[in-house]
Amino acid sequence: MVQGYGVASGTGAKSPHPAGSIELQLPHFRARGLDLDQYFFGTLNLKLDAKSFALTKPRYYFAQVQWTDLHGPEDFSFSPCRIEFRAVRYDGLIYYPHPSTKPAHHQPANVIEILSEKIPDIGDGARVVLFVDPGEVAILA
Repeated sequence: MVQGYGVASGTGAKSPHPAGSIELQLPHFRARGLDLDQYFFGTLNLKLDAKSFALTKPRYYFAQVQWTDLHGPEDFSFSPCRIEFRAVRYDGLIYYPHPSTKPAHHQPANVIEILSEKIPDIGDGARVVLFVDPGEVAILA
């Protein structure tokens, strides 16, 4: 894991959203059929042992989500995944705000953002195993 910007959780010093962007986005995703209430309102930022990844056929795609008045609408994709940490597996979702519609805080090509339930004792530098559906996600070496 690598440290993120703290915008999703609202913990970053420069976050324009004190409640966190995830909490503000929740009602918009719920209205489109995706309930994220079971997940922690922040992302895990996983640095892949690969060059990059691509969501080839994400389970969920939401276009033009206007979740804040600070900038224009964004497109989002989500794909189910699992994370293994300390021999325990946790359900999650790949959270992908499309860079073409995201105004700031872009991630490196090999960093993937995950929403999951709260994982005890996980933090920056933690090593995890990520399981994805190869029909939805391609890990590019």
